[in-house]
Amino acid sequence: MTRIIISTVLLLFGLVQSVLSQDLESKTKEISYKIDSITTSERALMKKEIREIEKNYNKDLITEEEYETLKKEAVTKHAKNIKTQVDALEKELHTAMENRVHKKLIETKQEQEYRTISIRLGKEKGKKYEYKNKRTYSYFVYAFGLNNVMQGNNINSMQDMPFYFGKSYFFELGTNYKTRIFKKNPIFYIDYGFSVRYNNLRLKDNLYYVSSGNTTTLQSFTYDLKKSRFKNVQLVVPIMVETDFSKPEIKNGKKIFYRNRTFRFSFGGFAGINLKSKQILKYKLNGKTIRDKRKGDYNVNKFVYGVQGLIGYKDTSFYVKYDLNDLFRHNYNGQHNVSFGLRFDL
Repeated sequence: MTRIIISTVLLLFGLVQSVLSQDLESKTKEISYKIDSITTSERALMKKEIREIEKNYNKDLITEEEYETLKKEAVTKHAKNIKTQVDALEKELHTAMENRVHKKLIETKQEQEYRTISIRLGKEKGKKYEYKNKRTYSYFVYAFGLNNVMQGNNINSMQDMPFYFGKSYFFELGTNYKTRIFKKNPIFYIDYGFSVRYNNLRLKDNLYYVSSGNTTTLQSFTYDLKKSRFKNVQLVVPIMVETDFSKPEIKNGKKIFYRNRTFRFSFGGFAGINLKSKQILKYKLNGKTIRDKRKGDYNVNKFVYGVQGLIGYKDTSFYVKYDLNDLFRHNYNGQHNVSFGLRFDL
């Protein structure tokens, strides 16, 4: 029941975040598509018109002075057409953004800093964007790499474990938030969120786990195993303190803070629950390939917690996590899951 409640709350949390930004994202994509379409169409018409003018000039139907005048008129005409149509769409986008910002301010009661960036497109064409100098950002996390078990705190003990080192792996999916700790100092952040982790252990020597009551043991399988994989799925809440060396810039008299533009490192911990455990056995019987999936408790610790850290450049990081809890509740005491690989903040 606890598992269902926690999963439901996290699902609703994700849906709320999605709904808050769905309308604005949809509107932005729609208007962006229209602007690209208008620009492409008008430029094509302009090029076609200039080619006709060049043909007339090459046939001596117009003078060089008329050629230059007509060409400038064509460029001016189509640039004006682009500007008129883009300005209308720009106003529509600004209205949508203002409505979204107003709603967010009412709901969160947080102050937002704004600035307007003017970008010149072409000779006479301009476009303005509203920029939020926010202290909190949300992003998607994807990580993968190698997974194994360590006895105590001895990293060399992984060599003696009954798991394939290169074939045991993990991957992680999550939603994180990154909040600047100090309003005017962009170096320190708190990184937090929730993730679903899949820790896989590939057993060797024809071994598999067998649970009987409170005891879980490794035993040799009756048939020749082609694959013996033990998987645990966890739902965790990570919290880390991050140092981000991205430098701010001064634009239009305002300090603009950036993130994930250079080197950064984080360290912290996590806590959560083990959602399920499953063992997958693959072998041949009477000439047929059998894929046997066995779900169960296996006396795996329900509550998981540990430490994690990363060293990254921009959106890519080298990522390590270590479970401080024992993998199993009763026997195999001192065995801790350890993972390391790459993490992408998207």
